[in-house]
Amino acid sequence: MKRQSFKWGLALTGLVLAFVLLIQGLAYLTFYLTPKDPESIRKAAQFEAMMGQAVHSPDDGAVPVVGLEKKRDFSFADVDIPNRHPAGAAKTHRVEEWPIEKQRQFQEAPMLKERVKTGMLPPVLERLPEDPLVVVPPDQNGPYGGTWRRFANGPQDVGIMEARLAYEGLVRWDAMGQQVIPNLAVRWEMGDGGRSYTFYLRKGVRWSDGHPLTADDLVFWYEDILNNIEMTPVIPRDFKRGGEVMGFEKVDDYTVRFTFKRPQGVFLKGLASGRGYEMVRFPAHYLKQFHPRYTDPEKLKSLAKVQGFDLWTQLFEDKRDWRNPDIPRLWAWVMVQPPPAIPAVFERNPDYWKVDLEGNQLPYMDRLTFEIYDEETINL
Repeated sequence: MKRQSFKWGLALTGLVLAFVLLIQGLAYLTFYLTPKDPESIRKAAQFEAMMGQAVHSPDDGAVPVVGLEKKRDFSFADVDIPNRHPAGAAKTHRVEEWPIEKQRQFQEAPMLKERVKTGMLPPVLERLPEDPLVVVPPDQNGPYGGTWRRFANGPQDVGIMEARLAYEGLVRWDAMGQQVIPNLAVRWEMGDGGRSYTFYLRKGVRWSDGHPLTADDLVFWYEDILNNIEMTPVIPRDFKRGGEVMGFEKVDDYTVRFTFKRPQGVFLKGLASGRGYEMVRFPAHYLKQFHPRYTDPEKLKSLAKVQGFDLWTQLFEDKRDWRNPDIPRLWAWVMVQPPPAIPAVFERNPDYWKVDLEGNQLPYMDRLTFEIYDEETINL
């Protein structure tokens, strides 16, 4: 009895396996027989149109119903085949430095003009850096105003603002992801066979509270975040070479240098891919009050307890988190109404350090909001 059951099981397994192989074989056959280049697709469409004319439907010859229009004959030959493998993008934005011959002639959004009039903000000339980064749109400049409305499944989805939309590091990739271009660093120099990288920061860039961004912010990151074992138990390999953590030097207020024991040829690509963003998301003037090197540890312990944390590191991370509306940012929009509020609201950063070619301070849109719904509602 057991032997017979075993035979039946073996036969069933073989049948299932044969069925799977048959389906896989048909799939491969379909793939190889399917036309892929535009010329083959065009010929296939013409063949289909020809066969459609050769085959008559049961309705042919029937008396048409009065008042109903006859359907238009459709042919794939009428369809324009898109180019699925373009050599380049049709349109993309580009970045460049502010032309010196234009001097310092800048404009700002109407909502910021009102704040300047009431004394809430200094003039736009004082808020922009010496050499703002210019973003040249692919189609047009402006106009100002409006709200970018987005949807999310939950508060965690709003974190895309920090993870993707706030892509502001020392350097970044161009629109096609092919070339490393300037951002917070105006330029850089590689030396000693790839063991040394010197970056020149954009002078006059300000955090969203008006405090200047300088090399001291990177010193804070390097000494008190990256090399603090409680904050960074495992240092990323992009910041190590030859078994040693990279060196760091503050050359002056707007120049920093990184050094490696061995050549680090992909350091720039690593910075453009996100590592450069890590370096400039810790405003020293704000976060030092939550770090034991600058604030009494007992005071921090008490403050952490009040906030519901056991460790100062938890308090620090909470204050650095994107949900905190008090921490200064370098983003185009900053948090003003965090979750669980619905909608979550980001508002334009009055100290954002980029302009378009006409000198209009970016961004164009006043606000960015996240409405939170379940997935089924969003799909409607």
